[in-house]
Amino acid sequence: LDIYCDQHVSGNIVYLWCPRLKKGPARIPYGPELDTAFRLVSGVNPRRRRNALPHTKGERSHIRAILKAMKHCSKIVRGTPTPFPTSGDPFEYEWNVPDGALAGMIGPVEVKVEGKTLVVTADPTDLKRWVVIPKPSRSSNLKDISDDERKEGLAKAAEVFAAGVKLRSAPHASLDGVVAKFSDGKWEIDGKDWAEKKKVKFFLVQCPKWKQPYDDLPFECSNEYSQEVLQWVAGRIGGYEPIVQMPTVARDGSGTKEALTGVESYSLLLKLSLKYPDALWPVGQFSFETRCVPLRLQIRKKLLSTVQKKSSGSLYPDWSDDRTLRPLQEEALEGMLRADAAGMGSFLWMLVGSGKSLTVLSFIHRTRRSSATLWCLPMSAMKSVASEVRRAGWKVRVLSSSAGRLKQHEDWASKSELTLNTNLQAGTITLLEHDDVRNLVAALSPQMLFTTFVYDEVHKAMAAKTQRTGSALRLAQLAKQMVALTGTPIVDSRAFTLINWLRFCVPFQVHSRNFWVAANSMIAKLTGTPVQIDRRTVKVPLSQEQCHSIDKLLPARLGGTARKPDYKTAYELSLKYVDEWVVNETLRIVYGARCEAPEGCPPGEGHAYAVAATRLLPPTEALFDHLPQRVLLVAADRNHGAALVKALMAKGAPAKELMFIGGRARPDSLPSQVKHSATVCFTAEEWRNGEWVPNICVAPISYCEGYSLTWMTTLITGVYPSNQSKRTQMEGRINRANCERLHRTYITAMAGLTEVMYKYQRNAKNLESALANLSKMKN
Repeated sequence: LDIYCDQHVSGNIVYLWCPRLKKGPARIPYGPELDTAFRLVSGVNPRRRRNALPHTKGERSHIRAILKAMKHCSKIVRGTPTPFPTSGDPFEYEWNVPDGALAGMIGPVEVKVEGKTLVVTADPTDLKRWVVIPKPSRSSNLKDISDDERKEGLAKAAEVFAAGVKLRSAPHASLDGVVAKFSDGKWEIDGKDWAEKKKVKFFLVQCPKWKQPYDDLPFECSNEYSQEVLQWVAGRIGGYEPIVQMPTVARDGSGTKEALTGVESYSLLLKLSLKYPDALWPVGQFSFETRCVPLRLQIRKKLLSTVQKKSSGSLYPDWSDDRTLRPLQEEALEGMLRADAAGMGSFLWMLVGSGKSLTVLSFIHRTRRSSATLWCLPMSAMKSVASEVRRAGWKVRVLSSSAGRLKQHEDWASKSELTLNTNLQAGTITLLEHDDVRNLVAALSPQMLFTTFVYDEVHKAMAAKTQRTGSALRLAQLAKQMVALTGTPIVDSRAFTLINWLRFCVPFQVHSRNFWVAANSMIAKLTGTPVQIDRRTVKVPLSQEQCHSIDKLLPARLGGTARKPDYKTAYELSLKYVDEWVVNETLRIVYGARCEAPEGCPPGEGHAYAVAATRLLPPTEALFDHLPQRVLLVAADRNHGAALVKALMAKGAPAKELMFIGGRARPDSLPSQVKHSATVCFTAEEWRNGEWVPNICVAPISYCEGYSLTWMTTLITGVYPSNQSKRTQMEGRINRANCERLHRTYITAMAGLTEVMYKYQRNAKNLESALANLSKMKN
């Protein structure tokens, strides 16, 4: 018995009728539709003819559409399969498998070297180059590998590759499960050269007919589709994944695993499946299987050609920046050009302050394949990127969705650079704030087809269920060129949040088994500055009474005695004890008496002397205590930062030498004598020009972008709730390409519950370390 009249069968039922209402709020775009449908069909029995239907003709029509949708949705949810069509005269469809796909099929190879497990993968951009990294682990003792270990790992991997590796997740049946061997500098697949084996043939059940009309569907659907719908479908069917999955709609009209746009179209995908079954065929619950990936990509091109706005060609002005790229930037640029030549996007990972903006601008200049550039970035970074664009001699525009948002940029951008016009100007770099992308995504999407899309600080767009991530991915899917860049790709202890962005950069299906192969496609250049880092972790000594006060709030598994733990109070108490130590240590470092010069220090005094000493000697505690130091003190939040400022002043720190950074509004509890700013630039250059520079800066961990503090030499922090990207970004405030003193000291203080928190935070740091090894590619 098929009981299909359950209004709660699935939120995806909203895909099966033409919408009668306007979209709901951004969080629940299908909420009003589902509410109305539930009201209309509650109490309706489809098995009885005489039902009390509403009087309006429109409502009666809608009820019939809803009941049809419920019947079809029931069939989908029950998993009733639709038999795949057959053909007595199949159509041959030829395709050259991209070279990079072989790396994904080979996957990672594990080898043992001196007790360590190393992972070796082929580079998707160059199959002759192999990459070695330590096997990623939650272990707290993950360390880099030496050159000798790397060479031994490569030698053992060469033996494995020479013996043969079975291919998996192949885009064609002739490649799945066969053995790939590497010998004499080339890959052989099933005894044949890869250049020959990659030429494959699909046998389609019918010849693709592009002008053939769409078939009717067993539920209500549109005959024509808007440009937004065509763009959404084109973006959804891009890439090399074998399954195209419709987003799951919750019963309240929101998305369960990803943010919804309100323009999702199951009916168009189903019509395409009837026309091109080898490209898309319905399977499971609101999913489509692809048997011929290149045909699906061809359909995508056809759809995009119908919505593409006219391009005016590349009209970027002449390049006027006379700066020479450093070797690190040159290597990154070459990697981006290589990926672009292969038709893939670029994921650029360079440490904060190492010249990402200039590298990306140089890439746009060298390729000149687009007519305009849309650069999405945090508001705090817009001023510095705009100055880089102007220095190149190019025009910059700052785009906002409202006059109120535009007003926030008036202090650094001219009137001619500010605009509400969503038409991207040719030959211009248009800057758009991260949180404003979702407001303009509909107007910008058609223009992406001839635009370079740059998403700066991409770690901020990795949470799948946010509107920010959904809008960013929607534009990236359509862009002519895509560049994602960040200094901190790891947000938490799960690296797989990178997958959605890595899919733009590789020509193969990305999943957990070949994730580290896809990660190799990141253009990771992490030796950004010559600064030597001295990291110190300090367990703040506590009295027996202080230890007891924390232990009685924690459970036994964390070393405490509480039956009913009070984590909030334990954290506040731990933070209080750490703050006392941090304040005293900051004052000692900045104002304490300097020690004697260690052996080997050059003669001299002042800033020039400190610069010379840090360039001649390695970082040691003796040198640290001898040279003058300035401190960036990191706080948990704005109120905590204001409390630290008060504690510093109470201990004798002069207010005129303190600076509070972060937030447009001044914290209410911040002493009036202390200066405050949302963004600053304190470098040796400002000091030489006679400008005021502080000795101590206090900044909340959440305000970790868009300013430079290379005048500071030491970072002191407690352990606060934060993700790995924020912690790395904060370290980058004092460690940038323009550092003159080449030593930086990072001190992390902890006690009580924050010691436990620190152990968990190191998991994310270890994953970032594993990814960092990808930048050290040696054959």
